[in-house]
Amino acid sequence: MASQEINDRRGWTHGEATHYWDGLSGNLMADGKTKYWPDQSGLVAATGWPLGTILYVCGPTKRCLSVEVRDTGRFPKTDLDFSEMDQMVLGGYLGRFPIEIREGR
Repeated sequence: MASQEINDRRGWTHGEATHYWDGLSGNLMADGKTKYWPDQSGLVAATGWPLGTILYVCGPTKRCLSVEVRDTGRFPKTDLDFSEMDQMVLGGYLGRFPIEIREGR
């Protein structure tokens, strides 16, 4: 987990953060190996990147996380679905908020 600010915005994709629905706790993710738990860190659901892709994501709190795409969903390609724990780190609250995404950090 990193906590640095975005200084150079070239190469960043703008998206929105959402969080997993509570009813998904304990369910297997699309990678076939990982079960979702709200207190997990470092994994996301995405439709714009293939499973296994490492993303570096920064939120309104000015904190950033490295996460791995382990699940898919039904949302826009630039949105990422986070655990509750990672939502709190990036946004400071549970809900929708803007994020900056960069591949492979």
